[in-house]
Amino acid sequence: MADLLTHLLAPLIVLTVVGWRVEWLETRLIALVMGGAAIPDLVKVGIVLDSTLVRTALGVPFSYAPLSTLGGVLMVAGLITLLFARRH
Repeated sequence: MADLLTHLLAPLIVLTVVGWRVEWLETRLIALVMGGAAIPDLVKVGIVLDSTLVRTALGVPFSYAPLSTLGGVLMVAGLITLLFARRH
């Protein structure tokens, strides 16, 4: 879990300091970068939330492994982008 905390805090600190000088760097963009930095740690959610519990709740086969593939990373990155987009 220390990796996740580091992946979230490092961009927050660096981009906040950069944002003091760069006017177009908004807090929305900082949150977007923090979400992207957390993508590699999404597979570690399995430590806290077992995949069998998710499989039982959803009623379909479920695994965290596809999140670490290129397609999974692109899908999560797209969802994060839509979450912080102005028009959506």
